This record gives sequence, C-alpha cells and structure tokens, in this order.
Amino acid sequence: MVPESVRWLVKNGQETKAYKILKKMGGEEYAAFEVKNIRQTISTEHVAHVNFKELLNSKILKLIALGVFLAFLQQWSGINVVIYYASDIFQAAGFNLQEMMVQIVAIGLVMFLSVFVTIFTVEKLGRRKILLLATFLMAVVYGLIGGGFYTGNTGTTVVVLMLVNVMLYSLSLAPLFWVVLSEIYPNRIRGAAMSIGATAHWLANFLLTFSFPAIKETIGWANNFWLYGLICLTGFFVLFRFLPETKGKTLEDIERELAG
Repeated sequence: MVPESVRWLVKNGQETKAYKILKKMGGEEYAAFEVKNIRQTISTEHVAHVNFKELLNSKILKLIALGVFLAFLQQWSGINVVIYYASDIFQAAGFNLQEMMVQIVAIGLVMFLSVFVTIFTVEKLGRRKILLLATFLMAVVYGLIGGGFYTGNTGTTVVVLMLVNVMLYSLSLAPLFWVVLSEIYPNRIRGAAMSIGATAHWLANFLLTFSFPAIKETIGWANNFWLYGLICLTGFFVLFRFLPETKGKTLEDIERELAG
C-alpha cells in the first residue's frame, strides 16, 4: 500500500510513476506542478547519485547539526530512562511488583494514544510550536519529579507526573524528530543526511542506556531527574533559536528557504 517516494522516482528518471502518485494526492494540475517543482530542486549533474561533498556546505552542515542535536535531545530528554528503567523508578517510589506492572502498562497506553493526538494536530499547530511547548513543560515536570524524590513525596504523585511527561514526549519528540529530520534536508542529499541523524539517534540511545545506572548511583534520583529537566530546558532554547517551522510547506519550499 505504500507508494515509492516521488522524489526518488524523479531523481531516477521515472517521472511518469511520480506523476501518477501525485495525481492520486491532488489531481492532474497539482501533479504536473509538483513534478516540475521537484525536478528543479534535484541536481542535474548528479541525478542518480549523492554528491557527498555537498554535506560539507555550510548551510547543509547547520541542518545536519540541527538533526544531530534533535537526535540527542530526543534520547537524552530522559523518557527512555523512564521506559527502560520504569521498574527501578517505581520501586524507588515505593510501589510493589503488581502496582509497577500496572503502571508500566499505563505508560505504554499513554504513549500509544498520544501519537494519535499529534497526527491530528501537527498540521494545525506546527512542528516548532509543539516541540517548544513540550520541551518546556517536560523541563518543568522533571523539576517536580526531582523535587518529589528530594523531599520524599513520591507515591502517586510521581506516577502522575511520569505519565504527564510520557504524554508530552509522545506528542512531540517521539514522532516529530523523524518528521523534522525528513523535511529539513534538500532532495538531492536527503538520504545521506538523514542517515547521519539516524546514526546519531541510536548512538545517543546507546550512550543514555549505558550511562544511566552509573549516573543514577552517582548523583541520586532527584539530581538525575533535574539533569534531564536541564537538558529539556536547553533543548527548548536551542530549538527556539534554530528550528524553522515547516508546517504547510512542500519539501521544495523548505529546501529553497533553508538550503537555497
């Protein structure tokens, strides 16, 4: 059921197939316009091959750096710690095994349902607004969770705050990292540039998972959550400064604005 990428088809000289796919989306006039638009943004000199030297272009490097930052922010926002080490966190908060299992299931359910909210709101609110709001609120919630562990006020309070943070993450960084990553790079080098962001994503995942036990034992639960709050707050300011809004724009429009 999934069609081939129209930009890949145009890039590889299969414009008729691209036209048919676009026609299903918006009609004949739309398809003809978009095929022409896509053709203009793809290098005629390197139609079927990536010119890796373009990755060193200053404008492209800035976009790659933004993608790598988003990859580390998505992982180091702390939610994977909540997912991977939920049992340890809830045990530290004073829950028994049966209660922990219920709460872990609740985390998965919240993550699942939250993505649907993003699907129906991302084109109305925009990627930038959702990411900024979520990272700021996550920083606040992490501060409250850390305060709960610091004062010993854990129990149900921690569970509710954890679920709120999972919801915020699942509305924003979880799906929108991949959306933004697929939109900000020029057509001609999108695959190569995205592979760098994806590699950074899993490297950040490994480093987070590997380092968390040592960090937790060294600085304690409260400081650990405050650290993630600080990371989210840093993410808010960096995204506020550098993240462009791509809502309602074609990939060709974005390319002309960001890398033209």
